[in-house]
Parts: sequence; structure tokens; C-alpha cells
Amino acid sequence: MRYYLAFFCAGFIVVASPFLPSAAAGQASKPGWQLEWDKVVEAGKKEGKVVVSVPASPEVRKGLEDGLKKRFGIEVETVAARGASIVRKIIEESRAGIHYFDIHVGGSESVVTGFLPEGILEPIEPFLILPEVKDPKNWWGGHIWVDNAKRYIYTSQAYQTVTLWYNSDLMKG
Repeated sequence: MRYYLAFFCAGFIVVASPFLPSAAAGQASKPGWQLEWDKVVEAGKKEGKVVVSVPASPEVRKGLEDGLKKRFGIEVETVAARGASIVRKIIEESRAGIHYFDIHVGGSESVVTGFLPEGILEPIEPFLILPEVKDPKNWWGGHIWVDNAKRYIYTSQAYQTVTLWYNSDLMKG
């Protein structure tokens, strides 16, 4: 598989799974997107595994591994690491001509400052196959792009959380 960036991987699987028609449907009666989807799933099975870099989160890791295996019969190798270290690793491998990772799930800052300037990203839209995923009307606020070209870095959230920490010994609450 070619290396590409996708922030929507876990959500995509959850959103897409209930909408997929039964495999018993005949090939001739399938719409074009379904034929394309079937080819992608078959290619994934043939390759044997998908390599995904994920945040150091047991929940994300387990969800991806269990979800893809159960739904599609595809093994997932997750590489859990801090954003800066995994981005650096992917960049170094890319410079050496090694494309080990299929998907990167992580925050946009490290991608904007790391992958984007390196020119190693592929546009996301060609990888959106299901009609309900392609249509921005099905997404709250439409598709939310982080990069100016609106091609490479998609975000699945439209809010930012801020945490304030303070020393309770020095400041009484």
C-alpha cells in the first residue's frame, strides 16, 4: 500500500461498517463505489496487514486492531508513540525510500510542521470511497481541512480543549 495520511481511520471504520452491503450481493448489481471498496478490502487482505501509527492510547490501539480484524479479516500492526517521535521516524524512513506505515492517526500540529513541508503526504479525497463519507453534508460543519490546499490534512474535531494546571501549594483555589 502507498503511504498516506488519514486522521479519520477509526471514525471511518465505525461510520462505514453499518452501511456496507452484504457480500452475498452479486457483482453485477453493485454500484461503482462498492466495487472499488471491495477491491480495496481484497488488496488489504492480500497484503496481510495494515501498519498504523497511533497515539499512545490503549483504547485507540485495541479499537483499530479488533475492529479491522473482526469486520474485514485484516491484521493491524499498531505502532503507538508520541507524535513528535513517530513523525520524525516516518520522515526519516521516507527520506530513505522506506514506506512502512500505511496510515498515521495523530494531531495536526506535528503533521503540519513535519509531514507537509517534507512533501510526503498524499491527498486524502481519493481514499474516501463510501458515498456517505465523501459527502461533506454528512459531516458536522462539512469536511474540516487543516492545510491551506484542503487536500492533505483532515481533522475530525472542530474544538480545542485547554487544560489549566496550577500549583495548589502556591495558589489557593
